[in-house]
Amino acid sequence: MDEFGFTSQVVEYFNRFEVAYKLALNEDDLRTQLPRDGVLLIHASWSSYSLQNMFRIFMSIQERGQPYPEIVIADIDGLSSETMVTLIGRSAQGYAEGAILLHGNVVAVHTCAAELDSFIEVLRGSSK
Repeated sequence: MDEFGFTSQVVEYFNRFEVAYKLALNEDDLRTQLPRDGVLLIHASWSSYSLQNMFRIFMSIQERGQPYPEIVIADIDGLSSETMVTLIGRSAQGYAEGAILLHGNVVAVHTCAAELDSFIEVLRGSSK
């Protein structure tokens, strides 16, 4: 499935950060890799907004100084709208939408530009 070069783009742009992550190219990957404690990011390789927001999110995670137990980057094109609604409350539109999970429960989401700053605050640990 990697029609828009999702894997190569993630490796090229995000391996420069000292942040470990796993990739989920489709629903089956996500089912087996969904973090119980960690961060789920839904990336759209065709969206410049997603790329910019992923940079901000990865910088925040790196600056945090402590790694998250798990970070999974899912390909937006491999997920159904129903799966996205279940995980983040709406269908992703290509803005690097995401969720922070703790004990299997979603504790913070980013589904639009207005939520990005507060999502990053939670990633940094300043809004716990």
